[in-house]
Amino acid sequence: MTVVIGVRTEKGVTMMADTTVYSTERIIRGVPKIIRRQVAGCDMLIGFAGSCTLGWLARRVEIPDIDYDPQTVIDVVAECMTDIAVELEEDDYRDRMWLIGWENHLWVGSSMDFVPVEHAAIGAGGHPTLAAYLAITKCHPRWPVERRLRAAADTVDGVFSGVGGPFIFETVRVCDDTQRVGQVVELDRGRRPREPPPRPPGGAHPPPPAAHPLAPQW
Repeated sequence: MTVVIGVRTEKGVTMMADTTVYSTERIIRGVPKIIRRQVAGCDMLIGFAGSCTLGWLARRVEIPDIDYDPQTVIDVVAECMTDIAVELEEDDYRDRMWLIGWENHLWVGSSMDFVPVEHAAIGAGGHPTLAAYLAITKCHPRWPVERRLRAAADTVDGVFSGVGGPFIFETVRVCDDTQRVGQVVELDRGRRPREPPPRPPGGAHPPPPAAHPLAPQW
């Protein structure tokens, strides 16, 4: 089983995922279920559930160069993620879940159906995924994101078969304006230098002001 949780704020997106994989022969720990890619000049987090092969393919899929636009970004990435799932040649590829975090945007979906959310949880098992999601929603909204995610991790760690730590946490922040690709940004160059006073007709400078009668004479 797999549990991946994401929470967005105005400053960025943070994700948490377990790293345990149960095979028929043994238990494998330390398997990353969140990967990091560069899209439109900014970091993107891609969480996945349903198959460990998804992560291997998501690291290697070619994401074309696109301009900075949230809707364009998710449309292109969703198409790439769908092509990855189809390559698995499995009939249930539409059940493969994705959690996408970029800038301060968070999307959840499967296949080409991606919707923006404030927080979400995906997983290969319904019960631990629901428990983690409820743990996030019941936390006080003023809690830091990391504290809310750790509360969700504590809820499912060791309680449900197939879900176990160590848990990993990944964060992306809103990019600086100079990092974004394809976005026209007018940078603040600071205070402009003062322009010299205009010259009077004829090109001569105006005479200096007369000295005050009480001014000292040097």
